[in-house]
Amino acid sequence: MWQIIKSELNYSWWISALYIILTPALFLYLYTEKDAPPFLIFLLMFIIAQNYVAFRNKEKRERLFAQLPVAFSRIALSRIFIILSFFFNIALIYLIFASLTDAGAADYLFPLITSICILSIMFGAYFILRDVFLQKFRDRGVRKERMKIFLVLLILAINVLLVLSFIQARNNDTPSVLVSIIRFIENNLPFTWQNGLWEALALTVVICGLSILSFLRRKAYME
Repeated sequence: MWQIIKSELNYSWWISALYIILTPALFLYLYTEKDAPPFLIFLLMFIIAQNYVAFRNKEKRERLFAQLPVAFSRIALSRIFIILSFFFNIALIYLIFASLTDAGAADYLFPLITSICILSIMFGAYFILRDVFLQKFRDRGVRKERMKIFLVLLILAINVLLVLSFIQARNNDTPSVLVSIIRFIENNLPFTWQNGLWEALALTVVICGLSILSFLRRKAYME
């Protein structure tokens, strides 16, 4: 398993280089711009992990790993550990730079841990859905071409939302649509660091554990 993780991280070196560059820059931006939304660090973690997962799927690495003399449980564990390594490395770099300022690292510790938990739950749930439904979609005729059309439309919709949000923010002083959505999620999130951290950690363990079981029970590995 550790050989898989090591080879994956070496092969995806450009992703590590990306967050090593972007994390300090993002911290400096959030530190100097007091009105900047703090969810940007959460967004950076998501983008890094999403790009890794997208390239992993595109290159069909699970098919490659399934042909190796490695237990499937270790393959399932490796995909979780690789995602977690990205999250923890970004958080560590962020905390190192925070400790060098008057803000200190303590104020950022629990929000970062909560962000890692939420993202781990999200990607763990994605792995479960992919394991359970991917073959079912293909059996019903949902092929790669149709999925590409759906993803293009989804990305287009997200970009339109970002553009409209930016225009609204530039034209008036009211919060943009995107910022308003993020703030609503933050204000209604059940996993606040004051009283919900243990619940977030417990749910993270459960979802990640279920993602391992779903990988072991999936119908096909040769995508």
